[in-house]
Amino acid sequence: PAPPASPSRSLSLPARYNCRISSELGAMDRLHARTGWTPGRASIRPSPEIIEKKHEFYNKILPFYESMAAYVYDTVFGLAILFTSAGKIDVARDTVERARGRKLLSPNIFPYCVPVGTRHYNMWYLCDKADLDDAAINADISEGLSKEVGGQNFEFVWYENPKMTVLDVYHVQVFWRLLEPGGAT
Repeated sequence: PAPPASPSRSLSLPARYNCRISSELGAMDRLHARTGWTPGRASIRPSPEIIEKKHEFYNKILPFYESMAAYVYDTVFGLAILFTSAGKIDVARDTVERARGRKLLSPNIFPYCVPVGTRHYNMWYLCDKADLDDAAINADISEGLSKEVGGQNFEFVWYENPKMTVLDVYHVQVFWRLLEPGGAT
């Protein structure tokens, strides 16, 4: 007879996800119920402390920038800044165009209340959304996480936030976790 299925992983679950998931709340809840580590309806918002940090950011930091995009160009991608006639930080369009094609995986500065062991990152792009498909995004996240953890002992899911706050710089929400040696969770 076949050995019983491990109680920590059903036979119907893939060995690793490493893919896009639906941002529809019911679908997220069903996946969370199956995995325990992916986000569900209750874990796609920041904690009250992070919300307070976000309000402080909007009140104290963002006013120095021409836009949220300028903030991302400066702090995420490190592009050369300039000051507008109003004294705000911005990035010249030609600077952004020269950087076109760059991508970066980074921790979300306002992470959601995700399950213990799950990390919340963003995959940022300096290109048009139309230039990407799911396979390219999967590969970019995998490459970024491989550099982050020094190997392939992780799994991830991602989605495009239907309520994006940074509209001018394409990015996706990434949720990932480390796997135990050998891929077991």
